[in-house]
Amino acid sequence: MNITEKTICGLKNIVLLMISFNYIPDEFPDILNCSKLELLDLSTNNFVGPIPVGINRLSSLNALDISYNNFSGNIPATLWHLKKLELLSLHGNQFTGTWTGGIGNLSDLEYFSVSSNNKLFHSTITKEFDALNKLKDLYMSDANLIGNLPGIFNNLPSLEHLDLSDNSLSEEVLKQLGNCPSLQFLERSKNRFRGDIASGIWTSTNTKVLRLNDNNFSGMLMTRLGRNLEQIQIGNNRFSGPSPAGICSVLSLTQFNASNNMFSGEIPVGLMTLPYISVLLLDRNQFSGQLTSDTSAWKTATTLNFSRNNLTGPIPKAITYLPHFFSLDLSENHFSGQIPPELGHLNPKFLNLSSNQLSGKVPDGLQSRRYKTSFLNNPNLCADVPVLDLPSCSKATSTTPHSFSTKYLTMILLFTLFGFLLIVSLMYVILQNCRRRKRNLNRNHPETPELIAFQRLDFTKSTILTSLTEDTLIGSGGSGKVHRIAVNDSGEFVAVKRICNNKTTDRNLEKQFLAEVQILGSIRHSNIVKLLCYINSSDNSNFLVYEYMENESFDRWLHKKRGPLPLANFSTSPSPSLRLAKKAPNCHWSCTRPTVHA
Repeated sequence: MNITEKTICGLKNIVLLMISFNYIPDEFPDILNCSKLELLDLSTNNFVGPIPVGINRLSSLNALDISYNNFSGNIPATLWHLKKLELLSLHGNQFTGTWTGGIGNLSDLEYFSVSSNNKLFHSTITKEFDALNKLKDLYMSDANLIGNLPGIFNNLPSLEHLDLSDNSLSEEVLKQLGNCPSLQFLERSKNRFRGDIASGIWTSTNTKVLRLNDNNFSGMLMTRLGRNLEQIQIGNNRFSGPSPAGICSVLSLTQFNASNNMFSGEIPVGLMTLPYISVLLLDRNQFSGQLTSDTSAWKTATTLNFSRNNLTGPIPKAITYLPHFFSLDLSENHFSGQIPPELGHLNPKFLNLSSNQLSGKVPDGLQSRRYKTSFLNNPNLCADVPVLDLPSCSKATSTTPHSFSTKYLTMILLFTLFGFLLIVSLMYVILQNCRRRKRNLNRNHPETPELIAFQRLDFTKSTILTSLTEDTLIGSGGSGKVHRIAVNDSGEFVAVKRICNNKTTDRNLEKQFLAEVQILGSIRHSNIVKLLCYINSSDNSNFLVYEYMENESFDRWLHKKRGPLPLANFSTSPSPSLRLAKKAPNCHWSCTRPTVHA
C-alpha cells in the first residue's frame, strides 16, 4: 500500500490522519504538503527508513505518534521546529545518534516518549527540559541515558508520570526526584541505583505508583508513606528490617511487591486486611511467624506469593474465603498440618504448596493434573490419584506422626515404655516360677530315660514293644508280667519283665524299680541272667529285658509238685533245694562286685 500526496493531501482540509495498526510496510508517507494536518498517527505499522528532514513543513501538527515501527537513522533536528506539538511519541523504533538538542523549543509539549530505543547513542538529559513546564508525562526507559539530571525536576511543576527505567543514570537523581511534589507515577527500575531513597518520594501525597524494582536500594522503609499510593514495587533490592506498620495505613494500596529483599519479622496483619489489596508479593525474604487467621483478611487478593521465607504454622482457613482467587504460592516455608479442604473449592489457576511439612489428604478439588507439581516435597501428604506423584491415601496410615502434638507423642511413648517393662517383668516372674517348679519336679520325680542298654543289642525298642501280646506271655507276678519275645529270625529270645506303674501307684515302686535296674545292670556273674536293657514307655510302663533261659523259673523248681524226695538217696544224691542252697553264697560273693541279696 502506498500513501501519497495525491491520495491523501488531495483532501485540502484534512486535519487528522490515523492509520495505526495496519502493519503497512513502507517508508514515511509523502504527506508533507498537508499543511493543515494537526494529528498524525502512524503507530504500530511496519514503516522503515528515516524521518524525512522536511517534517517541519507539517507546522500545524500538535500530535505526532510514530511508535512501534522500524524507523531508523538520526532524529532530525527539524523535528524540534514543530512548536505546536503537545504529544510526541517516538517509542519502540531503531533510531540512532543523539536526540536531545532542540527539544526545549517544544514549550507546549505535555507528553513525550522516546522509550525502547536502545540503539541511540549515550545521551544525557540537558537543561533544555527546564523549558517544558507543561510536561506531564515523560517516558525515557531503555534509551541509553547516562549521568545526572541537572535539577530539571524543580522546574517541571506539572510532571505526573516519569519513567527512567533501564538506563545508567547516577544516584543523584534520587535526591532530585524528592523535590517533585506533583509526581504521581515514578518508574526507576533497572538502573543499579543504590543507597537510601529520598524521604520526599515516600511521603508525597500525590504519588500513586512507585516502581523501584531491580536496583540496589538498601535501608529500611519509611514509617510514614503517602496516603494516595496505589502501587509500591520495590522487588529485587536490598531493603531490610521489619515491614513498617505505616504501610498498613495506606488504604488505597492495591499492589505491594517486595520480592527478593531482606525483610524480616512477622508479616503485619494490617497489610493483609487492606481493603483493596489485590497483589501481595513477599517472596524470597526472611519473614517468620504465622499468617493471620483473621477472617477480615484476604478479601480482595488475587495474587499472593509468600514463598521462600520462614513462615510456620497451619495454612489459615481464612485464606480460603478469597472471592476472586487467582494465584497462591506458599512454597519453601515450614507450614504444617492439613491443607484446608475449602481450598479445593476455589479452583486456583496457580497453586504451589511444595517444600513444606504439610500432612494428610490433598483436597479432592485439587487432585488434578493442573496441580501435578503443587505438592512436591511434602512427605506426609497423600492423594487418591497417581497423577500428583504422592503416596496413596488408601495405603497411608490414618494418622501420621505430625498429626499429634509433642505432648501426646510423649504420653504415648511413656505408656508404651511402661507397658513393655510390665510385660517383661511378668514374663520374668513366670519364667522363674516355671524353673522353680521344674527343679522341684525333677527332685521328686526324676526323669527316666526311654532306653538304657547294658549290653550290645541287636534289637530296637519298637521290636520289644510291638511284640507284647498275650501269645508271648509266659508268667506274671506281683510286680508285673513276663513275656518271651523273639528278637531275630535265628530263634533267639529275650525275657521281658513288664512292671506297670499307673498314675495311682506310689513312687516307692518306681524307686524300687530304678534301684533294681542300677544293680542288675552292673552285675556280671556266670550264674545270673544278664540284664540287657530297660525301657520306659509313654504309658507309664517299665520293661526289663533279660537274656532268656530255658527250664522254667526258680519258683517252679521249688514249689511245683514232683512227689516225695527219695530219702534213701538223699546222702548220695542231694535234692535240688540243697544244691541251690549251696550255690547261694556263690551268688552273693562271686560277682565282679559283691552284692547283697534280700
